[in-house]
Amino acid sequence: LTAERLARVEAGEAALRRIWNVRQLRLRDRFPLARLEVPPDEIVRLAAPDLRAAAVEALRELGYREITLDLEGYRMGSWNDELA
Repeated sequence: LTAERLARVEAGEAALRRIWNVRQLRLRDRFPLARLEVPPDEIVRLAAPDLRAAAVEALRELGYREITLDLEGYRMGSWNDELA
């Protein structure tokens, strides 16, 4: 984990919280890929065209080129599952 990577994640999560008005989310950084996790009950709302476009624009400004939404939703420790 580098300072640059941490700053990019913090900036991305802050932007998404403003755009989506959601408190719980995680941006998993696999630069240039961003994988987003939000509560499962928010997935449909956040996939609306206007909210989706605003999120993509904000993350592209940070350098992300691929942006995905994890359909399992936010779950604590999911990064550990990926490493296993």
